[in-house]
Amino acid sequence: LHLSLTLGGRRMLRVGKFREKHSPYKWHETRRRGKRPGDEISVWNSEAYEQDETWDLAQELGSMYVSLPFSFQHGVAYESDVSDPVIALQCRFAFANLSEAKLVNGQRTDVTRRVAEAMSQALASA
Repeated sequence: LHLSLTLGGRRMLRVGKFREKHSPYKWHETRRRGKRPGDEISVWNSEAYEQDETWDLAQELGSMYVSLPFSFQHGVAYESDVSDPVIALQCRFAFANLSEAKLVNGQRTDVTRRVAEAMSQALASA
Protein backbone atom coordinates (compact mmCIF):
# COMPACT_ATOMS: atom_id res chain seq x y z
CA LEU A 1 0.00 0.00 0.00
CA HIS A 2 1.38 3.40 -0.99
CA LEU A 3 0.15 6.89 -0.13
CA SER A 4 1.65 10.00 -1.70
CA LEU A 5 0.79 13.54 -0.60
CA THR A 6 2.04 16.64 -2.43
CA LEU A 7 3.10 19.32 0.06
CA GLY A 8 4.70 21.69 -2.43
CA GLY A 9 5.61 22.12 -6.09
CA ARG A 10 4.02 20.43 -9.06
CA ARG A 11 4.15 16.80 -10.19
CA MET A 12 2.38 14.84 -12.89
CA LEU A 13 1.05 11.40 -11.98
CA ARG A 14 0.76 9.11 -15.00
CA VAL A 15 -1.33 5.99 -14.49
CA GLY A 16 -1.16 2.88 -16.65
CA LYS A 17 -4.45 1.10 -17.20
CA PHE A 18 -4.85 -2.65 -17.63
CA ARG A 19 -7.30 -3.63 -20.36
CA GLU A 20 -8.61 -6.74 -18.62
CA LYS A 21 -8.90 -8.14 -15.08
CA HIS A 22 -6.03 -10.57 -15.67
CA SER A 23 -3.78 -8.48 -17.92
CA PRO A 24 -0.11 -9.37 -17.53
CA TYR A 25 1.97 -7.09 -15.36
CA LYS A 26 4.30 -4.83 -17.30
CA TRP A 27 7.29 -5.38 -15.03
CA HIS A 28 10.44 -3.26 -15.14
CA GLU A 29 13.50 -2.66 -13.02
CA THR A 30 13.14 0.28 -10.67
CA ARG A 31 14.87 3.39 -11.96
CA ARG A 32 16.79 5.28 -9.34
CA ARG A 33 16.95 9.05 -9.45
CA GLY A 34 19.90 10.23 -11.53
CA LYS A 35 20.05 7.05 -13.59
CA ARG A 36 19.40 7.37 -17.32
CA PRO A 37 16.15 5.77 -18.52
CA GLY A 38 16.53 2.59 -20.52
CA ASP A 39 14.12 0.51 -22.55
CA GLU A 40 12.22 -0.68 -19.50
CA ILE A 41 8.48 -0.93 -19.63
CA SER A 42 7.04 2.01 -17.74
CA VAL A 43 4.16 4.43 -18.08
CA TRP A 44 6.63 6.93 -19.60
CA ASN A 45 7.66 4.52 -22.39
CA SER A 46 5.34 5.37 -25.30
CA GLU A 47 6.07 1.99 -26.93
CA ALA A 48 4.91 0.05 -23.85
CA TYR A 49 1.37 1.48 -23.67
CA GLU A 50 -1.28 2.48 -26.17
CA GLN A 51 -2.47 6.10 -25.92
CA ASP A 52 -5.78 5.08 -24.29
CA GLU A 53 -3.95 2.98 -21.66
CA THR A 54 -2.52 5.94 -19.71
CA TRP A 55 -3.85 9.12 -18.20
CA ASP A 56 -2.21 12.05 -16.44
CA LEU A 57 -3.31 13.65 -13.18
CA ALA A 58 -1.80 16.93 -11.96
CA GLN A 59 -0.44 16.75 -8.40
CA GLU A 60 -0.26 20.15 -6.69
CA LEU A 61 -0.38 21.31 -3.08
CA GLY A 62 -2.76 19.01 -1.21
CA SER A 63 -3.09 16.43 -4.00
CA MET A 64 -2.76 12.81 -2.99
CA TYR A 65 -3.14 9.33 -4.32
CA VAL A 66 -3.30 5.88 -2.78
CA SER A 67 -2.11 2.88 -4.74
CA LEU A 68 -1.60 -0.83 -4.57
CA PRO A 69 1.63 -1.13 -6.58
CA PHE A 70 0.82 -4.62 -7.89
CA SER A 71 -2.36 -3.33 -9.49
CA PHE A 72 -1.63 0.35 -10.05
CA GLN A 73 1.23 0.89 -12.47
CA HIS A 74 2.24 4.54 -12.30
CA GLY A 75 5.06 7.04 -12.49
CA VAL A 76 5.55 10.62 -11.34
CA ALA A 77 7.28 13.43 -13.23
CA TYR A 78 8.54 16.44 -11.31
CA GLU A 79 7.52 19.70 -12.98
CA SER A 80 8.69 22.31 -10.48
CA ASP A 81 11.78 24.48 -10.43
CA VAL A 82 13.99 25.91 -7.68
CA SER A 83 11.50 28.67 -6.88
CA ASP A 84 8.75 26.12 -6.18
CA PRO A 85 10.42 22.82 -5.20
CA VAL A 86 8.54 19.55 -5.00
CA ILE A 87 7.93 18.35 -1.47
CA ALA A 88 6.08 15.05 -1.22
CA LEU A 89 5.31 12.73 1.65
CA GLN A 90 5.57 9.06 0.69
CA CYS A 91 4.11 6.40 3.00
CA ARG A 92 4.60 2.76 2.06
CA PHE A 93 3.93 -0.63 3.52
CA ALA A 94 6.26 -2.96 1.67
CA PHE A 95 7.79 -6.40 1.56
CA ALA A 96 11.17 -6.63 3.27
CA ASN A 97 12.19 -9.42 0.89
CA LEU A 98 12.76 -8.22 -2.72
CA SER A 99 12.15 -11.65 -4.31
CA GLU A 100 8.78 -11.92 -2.52
CA ALA A 101 7.84 -8.41 -3.64
CA LYS A 102 8.66 -9.21 -7.28
CA LEU A 103 6.63 -12.42 -7.06
CA VAL A 104 3.53 -10.67 -5.67
CA ASN A 105 3.88 -7.54 -7.82
CA GLY A 106 3.93 -9.67 -10.97
CA GLN A 107 0.78 -11.65 -10.23
CA ARG A 108 -2.46 -11.01 -12.05
CA THR A 109 -4.69 -13.65 -10.51
CA ASP A 110 -8.18 -13.83 -9.10
CA VAL A 111 -6.67 -13.65 -5.59
CA THR A 112 -4.77 -10.41 -6.25
CA ARG A 113 -7.85 -8.95 -7.96
CA ARG A 114 -9.93 -9.76 -4.86
CA VAL A 115 -7.27 -8.16 -2.61
CA ALA A 116 -7.36 -5.00 -4.76
CA GLU A 117 -11.17 -4.93 -4.68
CA ALA A 118 -11.23 -5.36 -0.88
CA MET A 119 -8.67 -2.58 -0.41
CA SER A 120 -10.56 -0.29 -2.81
CA GLN A 121 -13.86 -0.88 -1.03
CA ALA A 122 -12.28 -0.28 2.38
CA LEU A 123 -10.68 2.97 1.23
CA ALA A 124 -13.89 4.14 -0.47
CA SER A 125 -15.92 3.61 2.69
CA ALA A 126 -13.34 5.22 5.04
